[in-house]
Amino acid sequence: MLMAATFVLSTPDRAFAQNSKPDGGALEQQYDAAFQDMLKQPANLDVLFKFATLASQTGDLEGAVSALERMLLIDPNLPRVRLELGVLYYRLGSYEVARTYIEAALKASALIGQACVIGDGRPYLTALLVLDPEVAPVWAAGQGIEDLSLDALAVNPKVVAQIQADVDHVNERFSQVEGIKRFKVLHEEWLADSEELTPTMKLRRKLVNEKYKMLIDGMYAEAA
Repeated sequence: MLMAATFVLSTPDRAFAQNSKPDGGALEQQYDAAFQDMLKQPANLDVLFKFATLASQTGDLEGAVSALERMLLIDPNLPRVRLELGVLYYRLGSYEVARTYIEAALKASALIGQACVIGDGRPYLTALLVLDPEVAPVWAAGQGIEDLSLDALAVNPKVVAQIQADVDHVNERFSQVEGIKRFKVLHEEWLADSEELTPTMKLRRKLVNEKYKMLIDGMYAEAA
């Protein structure tokens, strides 16, 4: 029988969109200046990020995507950038690409080993989460948790609280109606070359959706 716990990333490294942004002409001027700076310094991560921020604020989502993707070409280890790309692709309607980036952002959590975001034909996003079988027990031991089995950790309050914080971090970048509304922490491990993962650790998305259909449907029924 499939088992899971139901629960509804840390503080962002840098604020992608400031709480207050320049008005009208001032914003356009900053956008134009940032674009010129990017042309002069195409490998400068700070310059690229600044342009992406202003591009997003002016509504140039494609420009923001381009700048952020260039950042990943320069340094692939930027989980915050992957999250921003997930948000932008989602708002552009490219849900398949968005889902991949959101999953990568979730897996930036020390405790989450695998993630599968669901949302096709659904009213909102949900996710199946799998604990990292190596990192999660070590983290839990450091928290004084005695039972380090995945079964126990999936429902342990300290583990749940940390995962909740990581999901909340991802949701900070979405509007209230866009974020991950429900998720399940599975009581098992996903292995390479299995029902859930290919030999290269890519999601077998169709099989995952079929295997966990009852859990997935349940997440949407809970909010009905």
